[in-house]
Amino acid sequence: MKISAFTLDELNLFRSQCSFTESEAACFEMKAKDETDVAIAFALNVSASTVSATNGSGIVGEPNTVADAIPSVSTNGQRIVLPTT
Repeated sequence: MKISAFTLDELNLFRSQCSFTESEAACFEMKAKDETDVAIAFALNVSASTVSATNGSGIVGEPNTVADAIPSVSTNGQRIVLPTT
């Protein structure tokens, strides 16, 4: 799932729960606007492969759901969201 496909509420959840570096945040915002890896790389002065590797969120591989991007554990079939620091 592309980052730009998430709802505004889901994007805001990423923004509040992920510890983005300045460059990751910039990349994430551009991905949310459906910018190409090449355009992001040019704007941030990095290689397109660097943009592609982190997908703008510090998460290797694009998450399928917001839940995939939030640290959690499963116990007895229940998902427990871990507190962020």
